[in-house]
Amino acid sequence: CLDRINFKETDILMGFLPPFHAFGLTVTTLLPLLTGLRVVYSPNPTDTKALVRHIKTWTPSLICGTPTFFKHLLMASKENELTSIHTFVSGAEACPDSLKEELRTISSDVSIFEGYGMTEASPVLCLQDSSDSIGVGKPVTGVELKIVHPETHQPLEKGESGLILARGDNFFSGYLNSKKNPFLSIEKQLWYDTGDLGKIDPSGSLILEGRLSRFIKVGGEMISLPAIEKSLINHFPDEVQLALIPKEIEGQRPTLTLFSNTELETQTINKTLKEAGFSSLSRIHQCRSIEKIPTLGTGKTDFNKLKELLLAEAS
Repeated sequence: CLDRINFKETDILMGFLPPFHAFGLTVTTLLPLLTGLRVVYSPNPTDTKALVRHIKTWTPSLICGTPTFFKHLLMASKENELTSIHTFVSGAEACPDSLKEELRTISSDVSIFEGYGMTEASPVLCLQDSSDSIGVGKPVTGVELKIVHPETHQPLEKGESGLILARGDNFFSGYLNSKKNPFLSIEKQLWYDTGDLGKIDPSGSLILEGRLSRFIKVGGEMISLPAIEKSLINHFPDEVQLALIPKEIEGQRPTLTLFSNTELETQTINKTLKEAGFSSLSRIHQCRSIEKIPTLGTGKTDFNKLKELLLAEAS
């Protein structure tokens, strides 16, 4: 990552990510220890008001987090309270273009880097540099990527969409006490199966298309749940939260439930999707309103919790 982001001796990192997660441990603990980068800590990532106070007091110039955390930070802050920050590094989930535009309004010299990684890769695979804004950027030094067919695992050409495989010295050797083998042997080399779908741009940058587990097959066609969510999110105000959960019953067509923190009409949602160009295979079967979309400690949507709610409703 040091090849992509030029830290200065005068920089101060705002550390607030939970250290039980690889992103937080690597960025806010190991990075300062190994480089001498100054860091100030805010102990509770969910206490956004305290985080804003700490930023005002200590004037950090760098901050790393998830889009969800950045969004809360903007909502909790007033004008000029975040102006010391000139570099935002976003990871763990896709950063919407609308959020990037909001962050750029903080000051005239804001830089936004979006990365991609996972715990098993300790944890960074790709990171945009200042001259590259395509997808999540090129692989970092020492990391190789390969795109293969999700079912046959045959290598695909550059620009074709498929399953993302990766290899490098930063990868672990396997899961403890588990029979699951996370590696695939392709052309006599071991590659880690990320479980993500994407393609490599002609420039060499990786463009993510979602988790394989967040695609469902309907009528022989692969339906992207993140694509549906993104289209709907762009249609509603920023405060509306959405998450799609599929329910698959053997021998039947899968059904889709849309969870949101506001009341939505199923008929209206399906009309919106149709106008956005989605086929009838992407039809939403029911909308459920809950007080808040549950999230993990990293700020990501807790899809397992939503699945539990859906199962509890069925029983």
